[in-house]
Amino acid sequence: MTETHVGKIIAAIEGLLNAPEKPNGLIVIASRSMPSNAKRLITVFPMQDKPADENRPPRTRAAIRRFLVVGIVCRIAGTDIENEELRAWALSQLISNPTLDGNAVGIIETTTDWQGELDSQNTYSMAVIQFLVEYVRPIESL
Repeated sequence: MTETHVGKIIAAIEGLLNAPEKPNGLIVIASRSMPSNAKRLITVFPMQDKPADENRPPRTRAAIRRFLVVGIVCRIAGTDIENEELRAWALSQLISNPTLDGNAVGIIETTTDWQGELDSQNTYSMAVIQFLVEYVRPIESL
């Protein structure tokens, strides 16, 4: 996936979250299908990719602006308050490099959905953060 524009963006986000100063015991993956028993887990994945609404016809420009919605799931064995610390750390990592090493024009946080099951046998918390990433894709790479 890393050869595509979306793949490069996901790899850059995964790299920022997999930094040497990450919280102890944190596992970062870029796949929704990899199960993990990690007590602290961040999963990164693309959710939606669409062209930006532009009025100029495509033939008059050399690139197309696009918006990619990226989901970042922060899951911990613990409480929502403990997960808030992990979520805040992940947000600070992404905001520290808004161009994602030159792969994006910018990135903003849009929403966070807190999820979990009240009848679970274990205490865990899951927060799904959505980010909107603006990027430019040259027309010749379509």
